[in-house]
Amino acid sequence: MKISGRESQVIKMRGLASVRGLASVMLSCRKSPVIQVRGLASVMISCRESLVIRVRSLVSVIISCRESPVIKVRGLVSVMISCRESPVI
Repeated sequence: MKISGRESQVIKMRGLASVRGLASVMLSCRKSPVIQVRGLASVMISCRESLVIRVRSLVSVIISCRESPVIKVRGLVSVMISCRESPVI
């Protein structure tokens, strides 16, 4: 599954910007205030400006963003986070 948009304040699968119950997902957007990913085997998130990223119960995740003030990761086996400006992880 691939989700991409230049200015997508809300990526809707279910609820807010949430993606659940998928085997794999790739998120790519320039501006996405809230991204919530749960119950995925693997996920790749690439954003220039992402205010909140929440990832839970993932086997592996790759997060790459230029500006991401808040990144919350829980219950992960492995995680790679690459950010230029990330005050809170």
